[in-house]
Amino acid sequence: MTIREMQHDIVEMMNDLDKLFEKNGIKYTLLGGSVLGAIRHKGFIPWDDDMDIGVLREDFEKTEELLSSFKPYTYETTTKHIIPDAPIGHLHLVNEKYPIEMSPTIDIFALDYVPSEKKEQKKLRLIANIHHLSVLRRAPQNRGKLNRFIFGMLLKIIPNKMWDRIQKKSLNKIINYTKEKNMIGNIFGFWTEKEYFKSEIYENIEKTQFENLQLPIPKEYDFYLTQLYGDYMQLPPVEKRVPKHKKF
Repeated sequence: MTIREMQHDIVEMMNDLDKLFEKNGIKYTLLGGSVLGAIRHKGFIPWDDDMDIGVLREDFEKTEELLSSFKPYTYETTTKHIIPDAPIGHLHLVNEKYPIEMSPTIDIFALDYVPSEKKEQKKLRLIANIHHLSVLRRAPQNRGKLNRFIFGMLLKIIPNKMWDRIQKKSLNKIINYTKEKNMIGNIFGFWTEKEYFKSEIYENIEKTQFENLQLPIPKEYDFYLTQLYGDYMQLPPVEKRVPKHKKF
């Protein structure tokens, strides 16, 4: 199996998913590296091994219900994972060719309203980190040494039943953190506050070429990609052109 073969299978998954969302009135957009791939490569970044999409929180519960019975695929909800991971949804193609650890995957993020003040954003980020920990139940590896140490200690002293309550309460706080409607954030995205934008960035979308499909991305993709990546048309160094999630 090659990464290109997997990418072809993800495109087929994405085609099925796009049709499902259109049929059920679910508005979504590609996110992050998938938007970058669409603009810079007209499809996958050559070394990318999954796709990322975002759904507004108001449609997210319906989205998870639809995907939980979306055959022939396997869906991991944001709160219950086969493989411990961040509190995002994962749509997998699992079969004889692909065990779940190597399966073609589409990551599905909820997009939430976030406060405009930096101080409040940092408070929300703390709640998001706590929720992340309550789902993962192990210290995150990509949030810095201090966070890893603090969260590792919390996991040792707080029992699982307490974490179950923390998981529910922290998600409720995230969903209801602000009444402002002028900013939307991908709270569990890799780039943290860099993925907070004025609402129209995530709400105003247009379709563009992605491989052999036409898929939605932010209309203001230049602003979006520049905030995330800077000079996004510049390729990274050769040593960084490797898959992030799987080994081929």
